[in-house]
Amino acid sequence: MAINSRKRPIDSAVLWRCIALLTNLLVLTCASYPTVEAPLPPKSLAAMGTVFVAHIEETSNPGVHAAPYKPMAERILEQAGFRVVQEDRAEFHLIIRTRTEALKIRYITRDREMFYSYKGVRSAGTLEVITTAREPMFVHFSSEKDPPIFAKKWDDEEPDPALAPYGDAFELPGGFYDAMNALLLEQISQDRFLRMVNLPFKDFNGLDYKGSLIRSLHERGITAASPQLMRLLSDNEFSCGTICPILTEWKYEPVLDYAIAILGSEKKPYDLEPVFETHVQFRQRRSIPSLIAFLRTVSNPKSDRDSKHRKLALRALREISGQDLGEEPSAWAEWFKAGGF
Repeated sequence: MAINSRKRPIDSAVLWRCIALLTNLLVLTCASYPTVEAPLPPKSLAAMGTVFVAHIEETSNPGVHAAPYKPMAERILEQAGFRVVQEDRAEFHLIIRTRTEALKIRYITRDREMFYSYKGVRSAGTLEVITTAREPMFVHFSSEKDPPIFAKKWDDEEPDPALAPYGDAFELPGGFYDAMNALLLEQISQDRFLRMVNLPFKDFNGLDYKGSLIRSLHERGITAASPQLMRLLSDNEFSCGTICPILTEWKYEPVLDYAIAILGSEKKPYDLEPVFETHVQFRQRRSIPSLIAFLRTVSNPKSDRDSKHRKLALRALREISGQDLGEEPSAWAEWFKAGGF
């Protein structure tokens, strides 16, 4: 493990306050992106079926040829119902102009050995949409993936800018994926837009487009995506931390069914806190038996759940019922059997 030598050692509490401040500033900076210039009339691309995609990198920075703007754009468009074709056969063109930089950072190991690694990325650019009937529309995007403070040095590792985390920059707020979402949301039907939720949860080469898509759906309040998000949650319980809070906020009843079932299932998310919060927010009587049963399970010395989960289950019971019957499952079971709540 080595530390980024650009950062001076400081008190840990101060360090984490600085990290939080910088993170907030980054989010605020990116929040102005993407921006749309000369927008096409709504649904202008809805009747079109073919597209030509070109990518122009406007820098000669090392390694940036590996940033997969074009293949990711083509895959997203195909999932939205378009067919990628040659230039002379396309109904509209998407030209991606980018300015990309892989950030080379110096780290120092505990043995005072120095090494370099490409752990950050700056990604900015413009999507230009060209149709025959209108002036071009432009969508501008910008994001920056900061290098981590710590990095691991691998034996005989040579710094390679082609291995920089381009996908991490793409998925940040205001980044390339958000620009693609902003382009498509207003220009195709909602049904076509929601098809993209059916992409595999983890896209090719480990690039997670779906996370930014879910964020876009949430920020825009597109509750029509609830059934698709619910299917995704049912297929991949580890997406619970992202999806459960959204569906709970939208009061989508099937997510409570999921929260009830998952407490008694062998398939459990890494973190059950969003599941308990779903129970609390819905505040329904039918949550109580599953919470009591979970409390019995977690009280078993052989349980793989710790005291944190016991506290979460008890909090949910108290919040839903308005009662405080202690920590024993039997007391809660008797109360419920007697017609409590």
